Amino acid sequence: MRNLICLLITLLSVKVSAVTYTMDDLRVLYKDKSHREYMKHFLDVRPSQRDFEWKKMTREMATSYVEDLITKNEVNSTQFKIITKYIENKNLKAYAFFTLAYSKYARLYFQKCNDCQKDLDTYISHSARYPDIDFDIYKTLSNSLQSKYDNLVKAPLKSNDSIYYCREEQGQKAFLQIIVKEISRTDTKASIIEKAKDIFNPDCLNGFAKSDLESLLKPSDYNSEIIFLTFNAFDKIDEQLKSVFLTNYLLTNPIPGPVMNMAWNKMEELSANYDSRKKVLTDLLKYHPLRGEIFHRRNGKASTKTKVIIKRFAKNFPEYIENYAQICLSFYDGKKKFPRGNPARYCDDFMNEDVAGQWLSDEVRLQYSGAKKIK
Repeated sequence: MRNLICLLITLLSVKVSAVTYTMDDLRVLYKDKSHREYMKHFLDVRPSQRDFEWKKMTREMATSYVEDLITKNEVNSTQFKIITKYIENKNLKAYAFFTLAYSKYARLYFQKCNDCQKDLDTYISHSARYPDIDFDIYKTLSNSLQSKYDNLVKAPLKSNDSIYYCREEQGQKAFLQIIVKEISRTDTKASIIEKAKDIFNPDCLNGFAKSDLESLLKPSDYNSEIIFLTFNAFDKIDEQLKSVFLTNYLLTNPIPGPVMNMAWNKMEELSANYDSRKKVLTDLLKYHPLRGEIFHRRNGKASTKTKVIIKRFAKNFPEYIENYAQICLSFYDGKKKFPRGNPARYCDDFMNEDVAGQWLSDEVRLQYSGAKKIK
């Protein structure tokens, strides 16, 4: 008898918990703003009865439910999965206020979650992708995840507000990662402009201060080549900075391509304009160490490329050759102090007859040889 009573109680409890809500029940919950209970039972209504009223109530209650979670800071994995399930409903997915609330909740969730790559993938596939929220989520990710999820910033970078994202360090970092992937050193101005349509709004480039660009172009490496080509394609580099970058580029270890061609032609332009050459020289001499990788002799021999480029400098920009030689002399004869060490790292190779030696006077080379012996 006791077992029978227990069985009846169990069956009754199951029946109560499995009760199906009607539209009238949902109307009461809607009126009372009981969104949590409403959202537990909104699908109890049969598909054939989900009319305009049901859609309207469900949209509003779902949005209120998420907003309440945000207000109460109930941000956790369980709730994220629940509201993600809601957005799979076509009615809710089509409602902008709910999708916005969902994305706002996700932003808070990913700020707290340290190992949520699977949930992040779910968010990306389910959300309406609001650029500002995507950007905020991107900023919370670790460096390793940022490189994997740069698609989170593609929409912000392509938006009409791109300049604001590109003023932020994280936005600039994302932009640079993307263009280095998408643009190559062989791209022409026209091809870069065409590719940019799928990558960024050109206004993004205006978010970079001149000092930002100077810093990015300073290394004269592959990344700086891509940055130069991109900004130059949209005429976002002033002539002075362009001249300094291209001159420095020739002094490193230039690779044949558009940038080297521009650098080669820049030498001829500077040759005809002493004032411009003087300004460029002033900026070049601020570098520490001075650029001069092109002077380096590998296996004791100067390459043909080195000889050709040095000749180009000697004829079109002799002031750099002269100043490099004088700095080498000043360092080794001890007449000038260099707290940071010798800024001219390739003095021995530079002075060699195969490199710049043939363009220097015998007096300079003898002075250098004597200073080296004293040193």
